[in-house]
Amino acid sequence: MNIRLILQRVMLAGIIVAGIYFGFQNLRAAIAVGNLNNDPVTEWEVRFQPVKKLLPFKRGVIGFLQNSDVLGTVSDANGQGEYTLTQYAMSPIILVRGDNEEWTLAELNSTAYQTWSQSNHGQFRVIPLKDNLYLLHRLNP
Repeated sequence: MNIRLILQRVMLAGIIVAGIYFGFQNLRAAIAVGNLNNDPVTEWEVRFQPVKKLLPFKRGVIGFLQNSDVLGTVSDANGQGEYTLTQYAMSPIILVRGDNEEWTLAELNSTAYQTWSQSNHGQFRVIPLKDNLYLLHRLNP
């Protein structure tokens, strides 16, 4: 056997072993973060199902607030992407920015919620949900 053939086989074996090793590492990492079978879009839809069930209509327009919509809070880097995903998850409900509608979905961290709550005290019935979600119902539409 010549040296060139031996080197080719050793390199091929090394590539195969490295592929198996790194594939296994990726699988372990995916399992560790819980991202093996979870589709993020489906998870987003599931997250907003309780909101859709609480609304008194199946089609219509509601307001939508995020941290960046509340004055005095830091803007979210992913705000537009989350707005788009939320619009998709809430379909056929249409989201419009702001809290001018009778019903508003708010996705606010605690600081943004406190700021918004202080400036809108007594104007809304607030239904707190999990994951920093609030369903707001204007008391005088």
